[in-house]
Parts: sequence; C-alpha cells; structure tokens
Amino acid sequence: MIHWLLQPAAECPEIAHGEAPEWLLSPAEQERLAQLATAKRRGEWLLGRCAAKRLAQRYVAMEIGQPPPLDALVIARDSEESAAPVVIFDSQATPMDLPEGSRWVSDAPLVAVPGRRLGYPVPRVSGMRLPISLSISHSSQMALCALHAAGGRWKMPDRRVSAISPGFPPGGLVQVGVDIEQVAPRSDSFVAAYFAADEMRWVGQALGDEQALMATVTWSAKEAVLKALQIGLTVDTRRVICLPANGLELNAEVEPGWSEVHVLLDSDLLSDALSRAGRLPPADELDWQMSGWWRRAGRFVLTLAALHVTGGPYFGC
Repeated sequence: MIHWLLQPAAECPEIAHGEAPEWLLSPAEQERLAQLATAKRRGEWLLGRCAAKRLAQRYVAMEIGQPPPLDALVIARDSEESAAPVVIFDSQATPMDLPEGSRWVSDAPLVAVPGRRLGYPVPRVSGMRLPISLSISHSSQMALCALHAAGGRWKMPDRRVSAISPGFPPGGLVQVGVDIEQVAPRSDSFVAAYFAADEMRWVGQALGDEQALMATVTWSAKEAVLKALQIGLTVDTRRVICLPANGLELNAEVEPGWSEVHVLLDSDLLSDALSRAGRLPPADELDWQMSGWWRRAGRFVLTLAALHVTGGPYFGC
C-alpha cells in the first residue's frame, strides 16, 4: 500500500510564519532551517517536513506499536547527488525499537548538492534509516506526502492518513513520487515547451475550466513521475507522457477519489534514472511498471506515481 497525507499549514500557524515548533526538528534540521533566508521558504520547508514526519511517525507506530518523537525523525537525502528524501531515526535520540529492515547510515546529508546555498555547510545526520520510499511536495500553504513500505503491517485505519493500492506483486523495488499544484491555466507557450504531442492533443480536447484542470493534472503527474524516478526536473519533460483517465467527464465542482494516469516513458529514461541512482542492471534486463493517479482536493490537484522494478540481483530476485 501507498499511504498519503495532506497537511495544511493552518493546522500549525507558527509554521506559516517560518517558525519551527519545539517538538518538530532535530538539531541537524534546526541548523538547516537557519540557512533558509526568507520566512516563505522556511514555511514551505517546515510544512513539508511536518507532513513527512507525521506520516512516518504513524508508519512506525503501526509497525511496532510505539510512535517515535517527531524530532527524532530526520528528513535527509539519499545522497549529496540525489534530492530523493529518506527518513532517519537520529542517533542522538533516545533509542527505541524500529521496523524490520531499518539500517545504519552515517553522515547522511540534509541537502543535495544542487540545492546548497554557496558558503553554507551541509548539515548531516547519522542513525537508522527506515525501510520506506518517501516523497514530499508543497504548494500555497499545503503539503502532500506519500510513503511506501515494503512488507509493512500497516493495516489499522487512521482518519488522517489515506491509502491507495498500486496492485504491484510482492518483492522488488518501489519508489514513489508526489506533486501538488493549484489548478491554473497554462499558456500555449508553456504547453508547447513541456508537453508531448499526445498530451497537447489530450488537453486540447477539454473545454473551458476543464482545460486548465487537465493541463494542471498533466504537468503535476509529470513531476510526480520524475520524482518517482528520482531525477526530478533535470531532463526534457516531453520524455514522460502522462494522460489522465476519465478527467474530461468529471464535474470541476466535485472532489472524486483517485483516477488513473496512463504513463509512458522514453525507452532510455529508466536506464538513465537507474544509472544515476547507482543501480547497475540495464533496464532491458528488468521487469518494471510505472503507475500514476490523480485527484482533486479543493482548488488543488494531487498526483501520485509509483515505480516498481523487479529482476536482477539488485531488486530481490
């Protein structure tokens, strides 16, 4: 299962002003917060971490029966070359049981090299990395986070956390990506620059406000897919084609559940992504599936993508 949480800033007013609640951050994260220059940037950063930590806290609580303190969970980076987030139980925190599959990591960076501010040191953390895939996005006082845990026992309902079943077979690697965007028109020049021909035809079929909705969903889904690939907006976005299903029939005033997004990838893009992540098998030796979904949440669009890879010695086969 993929669990997701939508976190409004209104539930924690101090975050909206760029101030961290005492219970939220680890020492390394406090160091990183101090490096952010504006209240707006600090507020966005804090809101994303609040969503991610609350979701990870619920995951740990369901796995072992005890919730960890939020300031013991650090949102770090997979490496200095990767913007993919990971969750680490800080070695400075009071020890506690953790889910099976957690492993020790040393000096994990909180900032990827492309995101560093010149002249600032990179805050680092050591501790036990949780066995999950995580993705975070934020927009206009809202943050979205999704989490996938292999073999997790998270069955108990939680009114604040929802789930979607990707239908993947057991085993292998799963990487998730999310994005949240306000519904807004996209200019013709934007669509021409970033959308593939099939996407432009799809969006062009919509009328009125539905065209803004479909353009927003398409763009957001691309971002979610590129996050699931752990490469972000570093490649030509036309190498990913996202066609939202059932969107043209939906009333813009209704907030439906998740609908499918049909995803097509450039044949070389998965190989490029695995190579950047240090995973050696060529894509043609692997079995893989990229799935996508979208839904409305008021004036926002939420998108979620999940990559499932099996085959070869690096993916449990």
